[in-house]
Amino acid sequence: MRELERRRSPGSCPWAETWWSTPCLSSFAPCRLRALRARFLASARWWLARARQWLQPWTSRHSAARSCQRFFNRGTSGPVPARSAQIVTEVAMCGHGFGRLEVQSSWQFAVPASSGLLDAFAGEQEVQVRQAYLDVCSHLDKFCFFLSALRPYQRLAAAGGDAALCWLRRSLGHLLQELDKSLLQLRQASLALMQAAKKQLQDLAKRLPSATDVEVQWMKQLRFVDEPRLSELHRACAEQAAQVSSLTSAAREVELKLAAKEGLQQIASAFLSADFQARCSLALPDRLALDMRELAGRTPAAISN
Repeated sequence: MRELERRRSPGSCPWAETWWSTPCLSSFAPCRLRALRARFLASARWWLARARQWLQPWTSRHSAARSCQRFFNRGTSGPVPARSAQIVTEVAMCGHGFGRLEVQSSWQFAVPASSGLLDAFAGEQEVQVRQAYLDVCSHLDKFCFFLSALRPYQRLAAAGGDAALCWLRRSLGHLLQELDKSLLQLRQASLALMQAAKKQLQDLAKRLPSATDVEVQWMKQLRFVDEPRLSELHRACAEQAAQVSSLTSAAREVELKLAAKEGLQQIASAFLSADFQARCSLALPDRLALDMRELAGRTPAAISN
């Protein structure tokens, strides 16, 4: 977790350092959101880079995946753009000059050589593989959108802690559900691409002497596909999202209320102790300790009102 924080982008909140070092009940949720964002950036670069190797020859200058890779490489040294909704799809399709729907329509049949796709994936029988490639861009686009929508909650967590997130549990829970859904769809689309790539690799291996230079180069590039690493990134993103969900659950809210009640009881006991009264230079306001004890004696539901 500390390693992820050291590598966070310059666009993260600089005032979070002071808050993070303060011991309080709300020392978990902002850390999880930052870690989730850092892991997403890493997984996004991997998924888009591997999509290029799965479907396109690495020498293609107008490759959609190469455009995505340039975008993410550029983003590693600067702040993450605020408008993440649809940005991945727009960058992915800029090399073709069409929008996603236009590209999807044109890829329903045989694809011309100018598309940048490997010839093995340009035929009419490979429509599902091309659709899986477009799904990777589309689901990554949705993942970016819902992740960017969590930024205000990160600021609220830094300001109000877990209690503020519990109060916003309904809207935050909806975002986390959509985030999990897009992450799962992204994983399924990437697995479909990998399966198609392995099948094509087996076919090329059977006729290796007659393979073209582009196909041989494509086979060599597949060695950079690290499937265990992809699985690890997917699992890490899912775990971080689940941890944020658990920190904003109804059970967590009850724990926070009970902790607040216990804290008030301890303060009231300290105020009423003879030792504190003897060392207190100024007299306490009338009924201060008694009022705090009465407040601590109420039910957790009454404390939150």
